[in-house]
Amino acid sequence: MDMMISLAEVGKEDRLKNVQEATEKILAHLRSQFPEADDYQYKQTEANRPVFKRFITVRRGLNWGFLVQIAALDNQIGIVKLKLRRTSKLSDEYLGSVGFLGVYALLIWIFVDAGAFKGKFNEMFIAAGVLIFLGIALGVGFSIFINFIWQPLNKMKLSEVNELMNTLASLLQSTVGTSTVETSKEAVM
Repeated sequence: MDMMISLAEVGKEDRLKNVQEATEKILAHLRSQFPEADDYQYKQTEANRPVFKRFITVRRGLNWGFLVQIAALDNQIGIVKLKLRRTSKLSDEYLGSVGFLGVYALLIWIFVDAGAFKGKFNEMFIAAGVLIFLGIALGVGFSIFINFIWQPLNKMKLSEVNELMNTLASLLQSTVGTSTVETSKEAVM
């Protein structure tokens, strides 16, 4: 779920400071709603290129979590994008590991068994294509299993996601001092 918040009503010199302050308030709100004492884990990353972008990841266990992204869309910080999406360690980290192992096994197979394909480039190319296809199919199958079978057991309800997004957006709006919001539900969890 995405929300675009216009900062046209805010003075240009105050925009960065206000967005940073709003981000800290959002983090404080998340920590109060999802306390670390209840095994919620937080990770913050920041990228100040071109202007401001911060990612806040909240996780609990292997298959529950979400990512909040707060990013300025231009150098003037005229529009700030607030994004919320579901994430989990299983789908983010282990899926990447499975893909890496598949590519690694393919490379070993090509270099160890390349002698069997000397002078037969077409056969080696077809065999490599089949292995890549199988690796991708395995990764997609694992992803479908995690995202549509395993995760729904512990995921937030859509009403809870909408409520959290509206709360975060109102925190951002009240801190930066603007009232213009555009909602996009393209990437609903």
